[in-house]
Amino acid sequence: MRLSYSLGLSAFSLCAGLAVASGGFTNDIAKVISMLGVGALPASFITYFIADNKSQRLLNDAESKNEQAGKTLHKIIRDFDTCKSKLTNASSQLESLRDELKEARNTINSLGHSKLENTGLIAQLQAKLNQAFTQSQQEKQRIEYLESECEQWEFNFKSQVETEANQRFQLAKSQELEKIYLEHDSITSEAMQLFRRLQSWGEKVAHGHQSKAEIIKSLASSYNENLDEVGEAIASERQNYLLQIELLNERIGQLQQQLLGDLIEPVYGEFGFDINGKIANEIARTLFSDLRLALSVKGFQVKPDGVVDIGYGYSRSVHPKAIAEAISKHSDTLAKKLGLFKITSVRKLEITDCIVVSYR
Repeated sequence: MRLSYSLGLSAFSLCAGLAVASGGFTNDIAKVISMLGVGALPASFITYFIADNKSQRLLNDAESKNEQAGKTLHKIIRDFDTCKSKLTNASSQLESLRDELKEARNTINSLGHSKLENTGLIAQLQAKLNQAFTQSQQEKQRIEYLESECEQWEFNFKSQVETEANQRFQLAKSQELEKIYLEHDSITSEAMQLFRRLQSWGEKVAHGHQSKAEIIKSLASSYNENLDEVGEAIASERQNYLLQIELLNERIGQLQQQLLGDLIEPVYGEFGFDINGKIANEIARTLFSDLRLALSVKGFQVKPDGVVDIGYGYSRSVHPKAIAEAISKHSDTLAKKLGLFKITSVRKLEITDCIVVSYR
């Protein structure tokens, strides 16, 4: 509005000036007015220009401030949205923390109850442990007592066996000697009777001295032969007694091995008509016949890949590593004898005293 007004005033002043200059106005007053209008034209324009520049600067400043305020407002709105989102997240996290706190309190309460229960259980287990420890000590003492009893029994048994064997040997010896003496007396008596008869007959037959001498020599030879036969019988009987003593000592050794947990001969499993069970028994039988290795067949398991595992017990006095090595070295011979494809492995189980032989 102000701009249009200034432009109109300037145009009017310009037109008036032109009119005066052209002589359109003859009156002095009119000329004066015209000149004033023409003079006012630059001042109005300058005033307008100055005012317009100032207004433009103010307008630019206002627009800049307005734009800055808009940006600030948008930033504030964004910050508000961000804060609102954070507040929502914080509220959600607070609810989650409240739930976790509630769950933690429940867990603490549950742990408290569990602690009380476990304390009671620990006390019970401790009492049972003490009782088991006391019982184990008693059992240990009982085992030591039984071991000493067993050792004493073994010593007494061996002594009694030796004493009984010696008594039987002495009795048999005395009986055999008495028998020999009786036979000797009988033979001597018979020989003396024959000798007397021959002597009587020799007296009657004087010319038969040579024949009598030969007969006497023959009788003496027969007597000596009978004595040799009796000596051989005594030696044979003594050898039989010594053999019986050896057998008794061997049996004592076997009983001692059994008491120590050793196997005297293979122990076979009862598997009916199962071919794998028969193979397990045959492996134990072959190892005993070839290596004198006594094993106890515990069982077998057929794996999905076709490999069969057989478990064997063994004597406690033999190290399981030595048993496994002996079976491994003999595995090819076993496979050939039993018609197996291959014995894949021989190992000792870690969890129990058992040798596992695997074959395919």
